[in-house]
Amino acid sequence: MRTALAQKTPNTIDEIEELKREYQKIRTQGFAVSNGENSPGAFGISAPIHDKRGNVFACICVAAGPKERFTADKVQTWIPLVVGAGKEISQRLAGFNSSMLF
Repeated sequence: MRTALAQKTPNTIDEIEELKREYQKIRTQGFAVSNGENSPGAFGISAPIHDKRGNVFACICVAAGPKERFTADKVQTWIPLVVGAGKEISQRLAGFNSSMLF
């Protein structure tokens, strides 16, 4: 049985099972990369912000605008910065320490 989601761009994940796999990947790596899934050509990196129980209640995102501005080297530079910012915000707001997850 095919279960489709609304597709906004050619990069939009439109299958529930594929979306579940993407969510698991995001949980495992600790960040998400958006590559035109919602808006053609848009690109961004986001990381979770946790409450004191470790639940995700917000995120921090760097939206880079057109993908052409973000080379692979820039993406690899920005990912740890965004993830680090999410961890710092979590700790400052809720006293959450991400090392408690692993």
